[in-house]
Order: sequence, then structure tokens, then C-alpha cells
Amino acid sequence: MEKVDKIDLQVSEINLNLLEKIDQIDLQEMERKKVLVLKGNQVSEINLNLLEKIDQIDLQEMERKKVLVLKGNQVLQKKKRQNQLVLQTTQSILEKNRQKIFLLVMKKKLWI
Repeated sequence: MEKVDKIDLQVSEINLNLLEKIDQIDLQEMERKKVLVLKGNQVSEINLNLLEKIDQIDLQEMERKKVLVLKGNQVLQKKKRQNQLVLQTTQSILEKNRQKIFLLVMKKKLWI
């Protein structure tokens, strides 16, 4: 019986060793999964940061375009005012010329 007890003891020790190795492997696997999750979180955070930077760049680009459009509108308004002044001046000159012509015609009629 002593031999059987020794074998049982050896089997128990082997089983205990196997269980310890399984536990160690499980711990290593959990650590590996933990590292993968942490790396995945880092990647997600980097992607989020990149998306935020892209959004910021897009906003800056839209603001830049908005400023350009506003400046373009100001230039167009200035040109419109200048053109209106030129038109008023031209109309005034034409009216004065018409009046001069009318007076000249009237003078000629009076001379005739």
C-alpha cells in the first residue's frame, strides 16, 4: 500500500504542478490581454486626437475661407460704390452737355 500511496502522492504533486502551470499560463494570458486592451485604448485615443485635430483644421480652413469671402464681398461693395459714383458723374456730365447743347441750339435759333 505504501507504493500506491507514493504514486498517489506523486500524481497529486504532478497535478498540483500542472495546476500551478495552468494558473501561470492563465495569468500570462490575462496580462497579454490586458496589454492588448491598453494598446487598443491607446490607438483609440490617438485616433480620437487625430480626428479632433482634423476637425480643428477643418474649422480653421472654413474660417479662413469665410474671411476670404467677406474680404471679397468688401472689395465688390467698394467697386459697386465706385461704379455708382462713376455712373452718377457720367450722368451729371451728360446732363450738363445736354443743357449746353440745348443752350447752343437756342442761341443759334436766336441768331437766325
